[in-house]
Amino acid sequence: MVRNVRPSEIKQMEKDIDREKKNIFYCMHPAASVEQERALYKQMDAEENLDDLHFKYEKIFMESTYKAPIRLNEKYYDGLNMTGTWQKF
Repeated sequence: MVRNVRPSEIKQMEKDIDREKKNIFYCMHPAASVEQERALYKQMDAEENLDDLHFKYEKIFMESTYKAPIRLNEKYYDGLNMTGTWQKF
């Protein structure tokens, strides 16, 4: 058994079909040529490499200044020195 199709469902299906027709039109008639797309991708890759370079320099700066590694001396290990065994607790 199949339930009755309501007018709202028909309108929604018509909207979906129109949207798909528009999508197919845009796929068949692209706004940019293949050469333009290749040039755009090259430009985007160059910008991406610059962003990566900026991130690397920023990371190096942070690690050399306020996020620099701390040298561990014997005083940092004092909290780990425990006498006895776990059975005593």
